[in-house]
Amino acid sequence: MLDIALLRKDIAAVAARLKTRPFDLDIEAFNALESERRSVQMRTEELQAKRNALSKQVGLLKGKGEDASAVLAEVAAIPEQVKALEGQLSNIQLRLQTYMLNIPNVPHESVPAGRSADDNVEVRRWGTPRAFDFEVRDHVDVGAALGLDFETAAKIAGSRFALMRGSVARLHRHSRRSCSTCRPSSMGTPSATRRTSSMRTACSARPSCRSSATTCSG
Repeated sequence: MLDIALLRKDIAAVAARLKTRPFDLDIEAFNALESERRSVQMRTEELQAKRNALSKQVGLLKGKGEDASAVLAEVAAIPEQVKALEGQLSNIQLRLQTYMLNIPNVPHESVPAGRSADDNVEVRRWGTPRAFDFEVRDHVDVGAALGLDFETAAKIAGSRFALMRGSVARLHRHSRRSCSTCRPSSMGTPSATRRTSSMRTACSARPSCRSSATTCSG
């Protein structure tokens, strides 16, 4: 997820870079959320300052032997107002988080603009590509038979990622444990990122398995 400070500093520059992906950043939506957040925070700070000022006033009134009940009643009402504003702020922060989770990474300035892999620019070549006397299979076809799960990975992280299962995952982890292992992608869609921060271990028969990406089947 991008640092929100980047958007607060220069959202136009971020939007311009994202457009090369291409991705259209909703600047108006962000500005509206930020304006709402600042308004609530400002109102909260004003109430807190007011409570402090009134509390001092109560002390002065009592010191003079005067009635401070009206001021005390006003002070007593402030915490409830602050609590309501804090609830509003939490809601705004959640909406901001959802907004940020749906923004892709900003491409580096050296990355050429393009809509697909066909727009990639060849930087250099080394050696001569090998020629084979048999039909070369796609890595997806080869990997699926070995334990690479592209379908599930697409649901979690989007395209171009894979889960490692079984022997290929154990090989990757240099482990010979008797486990049904699943190594998840380090990337995730916004919804998957919100729902799970990690894949939990479900291991009752194999106490030696402690990996957060391991599920032991007994």
